[in-house]
This record gives sequence, C-alpha cells and structure tokens, in this order.
Amino acid sequence: MVLNPSSSEVYDLAIVGAGPAGAMAAYAAAKRGLKVILLDAKEFPRDKVCGDAIPYETYKLLQRLEPEWEKELLLHSSNQLIRRARIHTPNGKNITVQWSLKAVNSARYDFDHWLLQKVLQSNLIETNFNFRLKEIEKEGNGWLLSSSSDQIKSKWLVGAGGAHCPVARQLSNKRTDRTHHCGALRAYFENIAGLNPIVNEVYVLKEFVPGYLWIFPLPNGCANVGFGMLSSEIVKREIDLKQAFEKALASKELKSRFQNATRKSKVMGFDLPLGSKTPIISGEGYYLAGDAASLIDPLDGHGIGAAMWSGYEAVQRIADVLLDGKSESRAAREYYKELDGRFYKKFRLHRKMLYFSSLSFLLNAISIPYLMRIAGFNTVSDTE
Repeated sequence: MVLNPSSSEVYDLAIVGAGPAGAMAAYAAAKRGLKVILLDAKEFPRDKVCGDAIPYETYKLLQRLEPEWEKELLLHSSNQLIRRARIHTPNGKNITVQWSLKAVNSARYDFDHWLLQKVLQSNLIETNFNFRLKEIEKEGNGWLLSSSSDQIKSKWLVGAGGAHCPVARQLSNKRTDRTHHCGALRAYFENIAGLNPIVNEVYVLKEFVPGYLWIFPLPNGCANVGFGMLSSEIVKREIDLKQAFEKALASKELKSRFQNATRKSKVMGFDLPLGSKTPIISGEGYYLAGDAASLIDPLDGHGIGAAMWSGYEAVQRIADVLLDGKSESRAAREYYKELDGRFYKKFRLHRKMLYFSSLSFLLNAISIPYLMRIAGFNTVSDTE
C-alpha cells in the first residue's frame, strides 16, 4: 500500500526523482525509520532513455542489502543475461571481454519499475507521482517544494531527478560543462544480423572517435542500439548526432548487419553528465545523487550502479544528522569521501583514457586491452 501525502505534514526527507538513485534513497530512509516522501514528475512504469546495460555495482549493492532481489534481477523474464562484451576496433580486430560476474541488460522501462516496486513493498514510503517540481524555497529549518497544484514540506532533500534535476539546478546552480559531458541517442531494433544474445557489442569507428556505437541485446531478439560522443567534440566538429548515427549504421562495418533490421522505436537523445569533474553534491539541507551528481563513468557510460549507491549513501548521512546528532559538515565530508573513493577517483582516470581514444591509431587489438587494464577492467580474455 502506498500512502497518500498530506500538504500539512512535514517530512524528514523528500526525495525528488524515483529512478534508481531515488528508489534506493527511499529504501535507505525506510530502513532508518525516517518519514519520507518520494516524488516524481511521471507515473511508473515510464520510459527512460539509456543504454539499458545494468553494471556490476548494481549487483554488489543488492548482494549486500537484499540478496534475493539480486537473484530475481538475474532471473527476471524481462531481462537478458549477458556473459561477454566484444569491442570492434578501427583496424578491424575484435577484443572479447568475459564477465567475471553474471549481468543482465534490462530496458529501463522494466528495470526502474521493478526496483521501485521492490522498494515500495515495505509500505513505509509515501509517494506523490505527477509532481512536477517548480519551486524550492527555504522555510525555517526545512524546505517548501511547490508544483502547480501541491506543496510538500520537508526537513531535508535528496535531488535524484537525473541530468536535469531541479534540485541540482536550483540549489547548486548546476550547468552543463561540455568537456565533461556526453551526448547520446538510442533506438530499439529487431532482426539484426549476427546478433549474439549474450554478448554486448561496442564499435569504435575511426570517423567518430572519441565516441562509439553500441549494440546491447534484450529479450526476444531485440537490441538497444545507441551512439554517443563527447559533447565538446560534437560542438567542435559541428556533428549532427542523428546523422552520425545513421552514417555509423551504414558504415562498412555495420551495413550488412542492419540491412534487414527493423527499427522498433524512435531515435531518442539523452545527456550523460560525466563524473570526471566532481560537481557540488551537497549543501545546507540537501544532497544530490545519481545523474544529478554527475555519476556517469566517462569510459563506458554506466551510471545505474553508482546512482543506486549514491542514493543509499546520501540518506545514511542525512539519518546520521537527524537521528544521531552528527554535524552537517562532517556528514557532507563523509559523503564526498565515500563517492570520491568509490567512483569519482576512478572516473577522473577514465576521463584521461578518453585522450587515448581520440588517437584512433592507438585503438587496436594491442592497445585496448592494455588501456582497459589501466582503467581497472581485469576481464579481457582474448582477441580475434
């Protein structure tokens, strides 16, 4: 049962955004006994434009918190089990990466809804969906959140509303830095020739370095096919991303594979705020999590696992202040230290790797395994 919020109530915590970061923040709040409300501009299930690959940090967190959820995620019929990745280099060689852990691809329409339902089954979390946040005001020691029709009062905020989170925009003045940002798009296809359902594919095409095209299998012969580049390069080279996507699909490396394929959706664009430059992630009375905190890996574009970890950890710090009397400044320092040690430090290294990826002559069967080992990947198995 989901409770109905009352505008007269004051919550310990309001979470803006019910995707993976917000859902795990709500889970953590319920576990710590906080009076929490989870807000989102849309009803669930809803589409979320993404590559649909669920990274390993997701399974690590679920193993730690709810092992049965992890087992269900791996076995869920809407997900595709993935065992390997294959990187196609500009010189025509392939590198195969064998996963050391089981992993799945899952359309975000399915994954986000599944995770949200798991979190809400505690019956301790109030929700208000279709809440389009327009204004955030400081009110005493808390916050007043206003939509066109509702108002919510809360002592603390977690901004988990994605790349354009209103909490990040209004409170930390977050703006796009194109040197630490990727533009991407994706569409769903069926009948792709030679599609191996257990292999994620990445094509590094010489003409579009630093950038790549991906083919990530989903159930029933479908695949998420997308293309992304560093935003500063898109602007510098005046690249139309949709035209570049079509050109990549028509390239000699991919033309035969997509000749009889059927596109099943529109081409949709999305933003990837990269964690190679740490933004403001907390302030007086609020924390940011997920894409709002730029927790996207510059090297592989993954962000779901980092989003879930950050949502969970943000609420631990808030609970420490509210329940245990820890100072806000100390809690904020601990939050930064946790995210920097687990994610941002690695992301800064991965951003440097993009420099090497801009030198297309280095992207071959010899250099890519070496660069991946430097970046922290230890599952390169062979070349073809």
